[in-house]
Amino acid sequence: MATNHRGLLAVQLVRSCLATGLVTATAFAQCGLQWLPGDGVPGANERIYVNVPWDPDGAGPLPEVVVLGGWFMIIGGIAANHVAIYDPTPGR
Repeated sequence: MATNHRGLLAVQLVRSCLATGLVTATAFAQCGLQWLPGDGVPGANERIYVNVPWDPDGAGPLPEVVVLGGWFMIIGGIAANHVAIYDPTPGR
């Protein structure tokens, strides 16, 4: 009796598709059609080469900040063109 290899392969393919869920009913999205705000991307999208402390008003009341420089274009989810200022003061 000759073995039908194509038939066996077809049956195995259908079984594996059903087992892995590749053949399913239509799935519906759980989200609406509008974009929702997220948390952004932590850190920078490229390298930071320089971080320098800087007091913008010298001996004035403003606290010291950190100036960052590098190849990044986004840092902390905010657009920045290779330069950013980070204020480590809580709540600012």
